Amino acid sequence: MQWFLTLGVGRPVGVVSVTGTRKGFFAPGTEFPERIEIHQRWSGPTESDGERYRWEMLFTAADLPQGIGVALEQWTAYHKRHGAVLSCYFSTLFNRHLYSNHEFLFLAHALELYHQLNFNGAHQDSGTFSARLDKIVACVPEEADWLRQRLAGANRKTLADRLTELLTTKASLFGDFIEAPNQFIARIKDTRNYYTHYDDSLRRNGRVAEGVELLKLTNQMRGVLEVCFLSDLGAPTSAVKKVLRDDRTYIPAP
Repeated sequence: MQWFLTLGVGRPVGVVSVTGTRKGFFAPGTEFPERIEIHQRWSGPTESDGERYRWEMLFTAADLPQGIGVALEQWTAYHKRHGAVLSCYFSTLFNRHLYSNHEFLFLAHALELYHQLNFNGAHQDSGTFSARLDKIVACVPEEADWLRQRLAGANRKTLADRLTELLTTKASLFGDFIEAPNQFIARIKDTRNYYTHYDDSLRRNGRVAEGVELLKLTNQMRGVLEVCFLSDLGAPTSAVKKVLRDDRTYIPAP
């Protein structure tokens, strides 16, 4: 519930309590649906959080064509399948203490997981790849074990492959939100590799996003995920357009 409301409002929402009834379940000995209550601690908003007006939100209950009940049912099913992706995404919203590189890594992982769940993560089917590997190993039998070990993951698509497929497939949704997709993908790939393995040659060669560029890149990645979530859930077009607004991208103060 908290994550669903946060997605709609466009920033972290504190759910103190939820009261309702469980659809289709009747308490023993009664003719009425079972009443349920959910309570949660909330530390409260920060001083910088003011009131969020409805036109600032990505969507409201009134925007949901089939109503809030159906939307929550869809969200429950979506959360069950995409829980790992959503966990990475919402971790960046509810943990404001994260360093910028850690926030970036969470979102990069979320994008990779999203692709894994919704696309084919392999270049070839397992049978074709296995036959190809056998053919390669047969050429150098004395190094068979080493070759099999080193090439075991060669059939899996890289982060760059996954991002390319994701952006290409959903290009109609993003419009010109990502001005230079190839550059965007390369920047994510190199920056992820740097903050994972700390290969300083990447940084020396200017291939790592840092400072304001890292913040902008991170916000673009968040936008890509939000568009995917909203599109999957059948949210109104107006919600997707709000994600892609220029004023939601980090711009440094003059």
